[in-house]
Amino acid sequence: MICKADIIIKSSQIWTGNIDETIYGGIAIKKNRILYVGFQDLDKYVGSNTKILDYGDQLVIPGIHDGHVHMLMTALMNSGKCPSLYDAKSEKECVDIVKRYDKPQNLIGGWIIGMGWYQLLWDNKKLPTKKSLDNAFPDTPVFLMDSNAHTTWVNSEALRRLNFTPQNTKDNIDFGKFENGELTGIIGEASFMKLSSQIMTADEKTTSKLFIDTIKRMNSFGITQIDDVAGSAVPDSDQIADQSWKQIYSENKLNIRVNLFPTLLDDFSRIHQIENNCGRATGDSMIGIAGVKSFFDGVSSMHTAYLSEPYSDAQSPDDRGHLTIKPDVMQRRVLKAAKEGYCVKIHAIGDGAVTEALNVYENVEKELDNKVLSKVQFNIEHLENIEEKDIERLRDLNVIASVQPAHALIDPAGEEKDLGEKRTKMMWPFRHYLARGTKIAFGTDSPVVDFNPFENLYNAVTRKSINGGKPWESQNSINIQEALRAYTLGSARCSNRQKDLGTIENGKLADIAVLNCNILKSSPEDFLKTNAVMTMVNGKIVYGG
Repeated sequence: MICKADIIIKSSQIWTGNIDETIYGGIAIKKNRILYVGFQDLDKYVGSNTKILDYGDQLVIPGIHDGHVHMLMTALMNSGKCPSLYDAKSEKECVDIVKRYDKPQNLIGGWIIGMGWYQLLWDNKKLPTKKSLDNAFPDTPVFLMDSNAHTTWVNSEALRRLNFTPQNTKDNIDFGKFENGELTGIIGEASFMKLSSQIMTADEKTTSKLFIDTIKRMNSFGITQIDDVAGSAVPDSDQIADQSWKQIYSENKLNIRVNLFPTLLDDFSRIHQIENNCGRATGDSMIGIAGVKSFFDGVSSMHTAYLSEPYSDAQSPDDRGHLTIKPDVMQRRVLKAAKEGYCVKIHAIGDGAVTEALNVYENVEKELDNKVLSKVQFNIEHLENIEEKDIERLRDLNVIASVQPAHALIDPAGEEKDLGEKRTKMMWPFRHYLARGTKIAFGTDSPVVDFNPFENLYNAVTRKSINGGKPWESQNSINIQEALRAYTLGSARCSNRQKDLGTIENGKLADIAVLNCNILKSSPEDFLKTNAVMTMVNGKIVYGG
């Protein structure tokens, strides 16, 4: 006897993700699972209580899965309380924007927190200093993250509250200093990571509300799942608000599927704590720990991404960045994580760091049997530049290239200056990946860029900025089906959930979106006007209807 569906979604344009073309028919859903996809037998699933949702010729797709989100920072930046500095063209313009947010209701724990400044896009390209902030904010501490979320710009009041002086930061290279030894207000990667976790905090009730509000906007874009990844390599600073996630879930307000990736360290107590709180991300779970994340290098714009050869605009003969931890330490940690069944994400931006990450994964795989390997997925995050030989190593080792297309268009001129013409040909090389059978996954690294997936898809397909301009390294562009598959099945693979998610097919979970634009047939410019008509998570309509 055929089970009758609770809901049937009909459309002449259903993209299952298994083939490039769309199909005509419907999707029969019972509770949170898909019973049937197709046309011929669809009527057999219609019962007296079945709800029929007919979307005509609107495009139906698997739910979009953002494979790289820093949710706490994203929620703060989505709150309307924090200044966004991405469009600022100068230090003065940044300060003027921040002034508009200098109101008691916008303070986070008494601080003004903002993000998005990027001095390399300013006319003078010089790092800002505390002096301009001091004039505008003599008494209120200000904490402004750059667009990469690897450097922060603060004022004197912030330095005072944090007890940073020229004396106690004397040997710390993270702190910028004037010629007289006075602190400039610029704080680099390692110290920034620790500080950001101390400052970007709110009580559990406030955090939960910010999360719920952000999830609503995510749902409006058809996003049904995210990987909430650690934003810091510092112990006890992963920025994953597991208690808030648990609270939202317990109140039946969790309208997005969440895979948690805390920081990978030798000490697994935090990892186990999150698992005890939220469980594992497996089966039909709405929240759980899927794996762990580690940093292997920094970012190219600050010359902290680790390259195989020096930067083209090197400041010293051996200016090629550095690894954040030794390869043998990384290998020990990854092996331990895999044995406990955790997927792994390694942040590796420079080609040298990518090579070392692949060496780690290759050595770890030799230590594990196929039964263990089948339960975990190894990923490399960002891979902004890669040696050609390592593309095939990614494929052979079954390591996923988890990338963020929007990153390629933030500052192409800066990338060319840092890495030179030859290496930029192999930056974000999506076409090379797919041509050689390497699996890719898409995310945004929100709030580094907005989590709007259709902007990211536009970047991947056109290799152009959403603000216009010429394509950059267009030989590395891919088509919309390939890009959308990276944003659905690709990201599901990163957390080893592809058996239940990522495509529309019998037996899988009903995470589905219906779009107001058929992006498979429209011009890329139409992507930028696209949003969801309906979003379904776990068989429940969470947006539209």
